[in-house]
Amino acid sequence: MTAPDQTITRIGANTVFTFESGERNLRLEKGSLLFSSPAGKGGGTIKYRGTAAAVLGTTLICTVLPDGSFKTLVLEGQAQVTLADGRSVTLNAGEMVIVQPDGNAFGPVERFNLESLVSRLLLVTGFSHPLSSTPLINAAIERQNAQSAAG
Repeated sequence: MTAPDQTITRIGANTVFTFESGERNLRLEKGSLLFSSPAGKGGGTIKYRGTAAAVLGTTLICTVLPDGSFKTLVLEGQAQVTLADGRSVTLNAGEMVIVQPDGNAFGPVERFNLESLVSRLLLVTGFSHPLSSTPLINAAIERQNAQSAAG
């Protein structure tokens, strides 16, 4: 789905979600989605139970795992994940966090290989039109590869 401001939402197989009326909020119940919002276009929030992943000028993926955990991965830019009690963590490109099933605690912030993930992820590659944020994702991949090469 592409909004008039070029915000893109891509929905994975067997995903259940709702839009909150009058808001740029998605409530994810099951499955996964990719949300990409151009910088300065208002962003949005993906919510699951009491957890919220705020998007402002970034591309991220949110997934409800089989055990009820909520995983957020940032492909480019930066996102903030907030628990119901207000504690939050900021993620940069190539970072992910999993919120425990009860929604009360974060797992550790972990780095993941952007190039490997992006090359095989259908939410990114499985559509006839590339994401408008593809150049930004590619730049994040290049930065991560350069950081890895430098140690």
